[in-house]
Amino acid sequence: MSWSLRNPRRRFLTCYNPEGCKFFEWYDNDFTGRTKDVVVHLNNRRIVLEEKLSMVEEKLAMEVEKKLVVEAHNKKLGRTVKFFSYVMVVLVGVLMMTNSYK
Repeated sequence: MSWSLRNPRRRFLTCYNPEGCKFFEWYDNDFTGRTKDVVVHLNNRRIVLEEKLSMVEEKLAMEVEKKLVVEAHNKKLGRTVKFFSYVMVVLVGVLMMTNSYK
């Protein structure tokens, strides 16, 4: 199938011989001008959309990476808060014990 601008989506026959015998024949009828324009436009639109999709996928991958970094940081902060909570409980207990001996 041809993807050239002059003959978009046209089917053709060619020689199967690897060295080639230069046989070439169109398999179908040529499209009208309007049909060619539509096919070329749709193909160009497909290319643009594939590029946009690629950019969105890259952005998504970066956002996922950022999310993983933030989650790891939050987990570390959570452990730190828990540790200081235990330290605070111990300090309050020590203060209460020292006040009870007075």
